[in-house]
This record gives sequence, C-alpha cells and structure tokens, in this order.
Amino acid sequence: MIRLNKKILEIKGLTKRFPNVLAVNNIDLDLRKGEIQTLLGENGAGKTTLVKCVYGLQRPESGEIFIKGEKIKISSPRDAISHGIGLVQQEFSLIPNLTVLQNVILNASDDLVIDFNKEKEKLKKLSQKYKLKVDPERNVEDLSVGEQQRTEILRTLARDVEILILDEPTALLTLGEVDALLDSIKNISSKGKSIIFITHKLDEALEISDRISVLRNGEKVGTFKVEEVNRKKLAKLMVGRGVMFDIEGRKKEIGEPVLKVDKLSVKGRTERSSLHEVSFEVRKGEIYGILGVSGNGQTELFEALTGLREIQTGDFYVNEKNLKDKDPAEIIDSGVAAIPEDREKVGIALEESVSDNLILKRQDDTEFRGNLFLKKGNIRDYCSGLISSFDIRTPDMDQPCRSLSGGNIQRVIVGREFSLNHELIIAHNPTRGLDVSLQEELRKKLIKEANNGKAVLLISNDIKEVIMMTDRFGVISDGAISEEIMPEEATAEKIGSLMGE
Repeated sequence: MIRLNKKILEIKGLTKRFPNVLAVNNIDLDLRKGEIQTLLGENGAGKTTLVKCVYGLQRPESGEIFIKGEKIKISSPRDAISHGIGLVQQEFSLIPNLTVLQNVILNASDDLVIDFNKEKEKLKKLSQKYKLKVDPERNVEDLSVGEQQRTEILRTLARDVEILILDEPTALLTLGEVDALLDSIKNISSKGKSIIFITHKLDEALEISDRISVLRNGEKVGTFKVEEVNRKKLAKLMVGRGVMFDIEGRKKEIGEPVLKVDKLSVKGRTERSSLHEVSFEVRKGEIYGILGVSGNGQTELFEALTGLREIQTGDFYVNEKNLKDKDPAEIIDSGVAAIPEDREKVGIALEESVSDNLILKRQDDTEFRGNLFLKKGNIRDYCSGLISSFDIRTPDMDQPCRSLSGGNIQRVIVGREFSLNHELIIAHNPTRGLDVSLQEELRKKLIKEANNGKAVLLISNDIKEVIMMTDRFGVISDGAISEEIMPEEATAEKIGSLMGE
C-alpha cells in the first residue's frame, strides 16, 4: 500500500537514443515519498538507461526532471546527489583492499581532516537504522557478495539521499541474502526514503513493490498498484505475449547412464567449495540437478567435468569412457557440451565475431577448413542457420560478440553447444540474469534435448528452476551431495535445511 501521495520525483517525456537504437522513448514516471516502485522489464527494455539519465551518467535527447515540483538539470552524478538522488549499480565500485568504513568515508565525506572514531559511530548508527549489518573494520575483499551489496547501499545512504535507485541488486546474491536484502529495502522505505527498484524477476517485484512500472522496447507499458497485477499479467506486459511458467511436453523415457561421477574430489577456491568424494549419475533422456547455495563446489564440479580443473581423486565416465585428466578438447570430442555460468569470461570470445564463436569448437572440421584456407561459404551458411534457429539478434554475423546483449551472448553459446555431436549437456546456472521470456526459451530447449535422448546435468542455484526442470536432483553443501531428492517430494523447509541456509 502506498504510504503517501506526495510526489518527490517526476520524469516527463524522457528520450534517449544510441546509434540505430531508441533506448528510451518519451517516458513519463513519478515516484512518491516513502514508496518502493519497481521498474520491471526484459533485458534491453530501457530500465538501466532510464535511471542512468536520471543520475547524470547519460544525457537524454529530451525530457524534464522535477524534484518536489521544481524543475532541475542533472548533468553529472554530483548534480544528482546534490538533489538527493543516489544510484547503486549492478557492478560494485568498492575498493577491495580498503575497509568498509574507509570505502564509506571515501564516498561520503568531504572533510580534509577525518575523525575516524566519529565516522565509525555514524556508520554503526546508519547500519542499525536501516538494518544493513556490516563490520566497519573488515576489508571489502573479505566480505561475501551480500555484505558488499549492503556496503554499497550504506555508502549511498551516507550521502543523505532521499531517492535510492537500486539496479538489479539481487542478481548475484544467494537465496538467503536476497530475503535479507528485500527486508532491508522495505525497512529503508519505512523510514521515508523513496526507492526505485530495478529487476526482471516477477516474484521480487510482487513482493517488494507499492507500484510497478513495466517497460518494453524502451517504452512504458503502464504503472500499476501491486494488487492490480500477478505473475502472468506482468509477464505478458513485459514480453507482449503470454508466458508459460510450467514446463509442458516433457517426455520421461529414461535410459542407461551417460555420465557417471565416482567419488570425485577437487581442490576448490576455498575449503567450502572443495569437492569431497562426490558421486552421482545422469542417464539418457534425464535431467539431473545439482542444487545449492553459490560457492559450495558447483563451479569446481563444472570445471572438473569440462577439463578446466585438476581432479585430485575419483573418476568420471561418459558412456563408460574414463575422462579423468583429459583436456577440454578430448572431453568435447567425447560428446560433452557445456554452458558455463560465466558467459563472458569462459563461454565466449568477446572480441571475436558471432560467426567465429559459433564455430569455435568445430573450427578444424573439414566442413569448415581446407588444407590451407577456411571454407567461408560453408561457415556463413552454417552460422546463418544457427542465427535463425536460435534467434540470435545481431546486425550481422561479423559483429563482435562484445556488442551483443547478455541474452544474445547466451544464445550464441547455446547455439554453438547444441550444434555439437553431444550426448551430455552440462549447464551451470544457464538462465541466471536472463529475462523471463529468454528463461522460458532456454528451459524449453533443454527439455527438448532431454526428450531427444540427451543426458542433461543442470547445476543451478534456483530452487524453483530445479524442481520444475529435473527428474532427480542432489543438494550440494560444503562440497558434498548431502541428499538426493525427487522433485515431487521436495519442500522448501527440507531443501533449505540441506542447503545450509
């Protein structure tokens, strides 16, 4: 319920263009005192561009901004902060080797001589007031992602802003951290701050909002009180069509094991993420899930099974062939396709073209390479087919992948991997950070692969996704599978307990 009707921020007719793209088109928006208003939309809908214009990071072609009824001009973040507007972006801007207190002071204090004890007390009071618990004396590099997020919000609130803009603040958080952050945001608004909350996650929007403004293709579709909408209505407004939330068309014709993991132990980035004698199998036509809070060995498992990390003890087999200690090329040749969690660092060569990335694991095939030269005609025909089949939205196949959106980068990766002669697909958080329509699209493609007899290993932090998609799943905690569960037997309490949340 909206607490007050007093408008604190008004945006009128804001328009922002980029070369060949109308990113934000004639948007009107108002924000009220003490309100949480969500900007909801697919990736590329214009949400981040809109708030960057309000915060002075980008210059709009036209439009007006009013604070408490007074027209203002914002040319830089300094202007925005002087008018009480703060922005916390997706990418953290903290200095890792400084403490929480030093980061906050660096951002918020203009004093030439700083009383650190006084500033520490101020930070403690701010932390308590807004229920954003942090240790002022810890180095940022030693904090969890959730603690870093709280630090970012505190350093913005320390500038005494009245309007707090949060751009996809839950994107990198664990389930427990998401719940804690949403509670803190509600508390911040209850103290009179006005919040613009940007997300593409429907459940978060419905949980936290007083009102929801939906953007699509750079335009505002409408603004709604939260009680006026539900998941299906919001999804249709975002995408322009109905979206299915239940997986349909799933055949369950399970065959012999394709992947066998036998007492696999791997040294991880931390003790918590090191794998300890992990065993499971994935069968032909089956989707098997690995569910857990991020940092419990999922990345290490993915890297071990794709030849990117050394295995200490144990073995893994694909169609009874032991692939322990094999390099990535041998594993690919053994019929393994892989969709990594980190698309830009592991999944794709950003500076290379779309076509180069689409043939990345087949570049030496005789179909594409002769004795001396590449067969450019064959490559173009092959890539054109994949671009069409996987709806890769790019001006042309010679475009560098760096210029693509995150969703289209994922389409390139999925198109390349699904076109390999694979019998096993390993997908690590494949829908993370994607909008609702692309999540639906990718899940359907994984279902289709399983229906066609492929074995699918889905490593995911998303409880709903794992329950919806898998035939069986194991819960991983501290590098070990604590229990194997059938989706129909899963409860939130049981899963939460096994995940150690």
